[in-house]
Amino acid sequence: MSELETWRDKWPVPDNGKPLKSEHLRGLALGTLAQAAAGIGRLGWGLALPPDATPGKANDASVRGGQIEINALSVVLPEGIYVRLPRASAALPDRGELVLGLVWTLPDHAPNENQSARVEPELKIYPEVSAAAADGATVLAEIRSAGRGRRRVLRWIAPVLEPGATPETAAASAALAEAMRSASVAASANDLYEWQSAAVTLRLAANQPASSSTTAVQGEISRALGEILALVRGLAGKDDEAVRDAAAMLAASLEAAPIEAQPDELANWYAKLTNAFVPHGPLMAWLRGTDAELRRLRGYPRASAVGRRLDRFDVNGSTRVLVRLHLQDRAPPRVLWQVDDGPVKLLDLSLVPGGFEAVLSLPETAEQLELELPVEAKVELRETLVHGEDFA
Repeated sequence: MSELETWRDKWPVPDNGKPLKSEHLRGLALGTLAQAAAGIGRLGWGLALPPDATPGKANDASVRGGQIEINALSVVLPEGIYVRLPRASAALPDRGELVLGLVWTLPDHAPNENQSARVEPELKIYPEVSAAAADGATVLAEIRSAGRGRRRVLRWIAPVLEPGATPETAAASAALAEAMRSASVAASANDLYEWQSAAVTLRLAANQPASSSTTAVQGEISRALGEILALVRGLAGKDDEAVRDAAAMLAASLEAAPIEAQPDELANWYAKLTNAFVPHGPLMAWLRGTDAELRRLRGYPRASAVGRRLDRFDVNGSTRVLVRLHLQDRAPPRVLWQVDDGPVKLLDLSLVPGGFEAVLSLPETAEQLELELPVEAKVELRETLVHGEDFA
């Protein structure tokens, strides 16, 4: 049975020529509103992103001057009624922990026989949830005192129907989408089918519009990041401890996916997933390809002194670099290194079969690495993974 048929059974429409009473008006108005809300295509109730609104601009709440103010209030109520107000406010009592409710009413009669009964929504403050329920209000948020000076803050109780429905969830989901796009670019550099497949699912998950339902978005995110976990579990070596640790953090975050999430819960979940893909972290370095050789800058190497030369490499995006010298000497040569305009340092080399090696930890802002070394030394630089203790 359709929603509209349900309303007709509850408030039957009288035959032609018979009076239309106020209860009929009310029932028909409710049915029309519920049917319109169902046409939006949303499941459940909660904070919504209006069809023509910019993500993050709806349900922007603030507490100041003894008053709660909400710009672009947009919410689907449990009854299936969609309420949208450009601006809504409610005065706060001086103290106490309170709840914010939304009350909507219909007049007993339509203004005249040619008009429908109009919904009149308003925000009201209640001392507790039971008081709001007794007044027929839908509780949207709670107001608590927090932080220095016991300032008041609003915390939404209503769940989020779309990621773009609040400023905090819109920002957090955008950050996660950007991280997944970067991971997709990194994975797509590998020609293996499994990596290409992961890159595609990451890109699809990242490109979901903020107006998609939260449930659908969560499903796509979980599917894409699940492929990354499968890659790590199947292809990461035993020595890639940092990568496996990062993957374990990602798996734990996916397991903790909120159901009917409130804005702060959803934003925190997005943030935890984003943290697994920090640009210079082990997971991104592994996706880009372990042991990738770094590019020598144009015009190098060049002579610097008798028997010595300068070599300069592009290290943008690399935080840990393996320097390998192919040299037959048993004693380490004198090699100087410098990052961008930083101080010149002596490279601490270790003897390995076929030459010498050193691992350099670079700042995240590093762009160029310059080496001064003997002309007979063949040098190669490769990006390597950070160690487990370097990952936070």
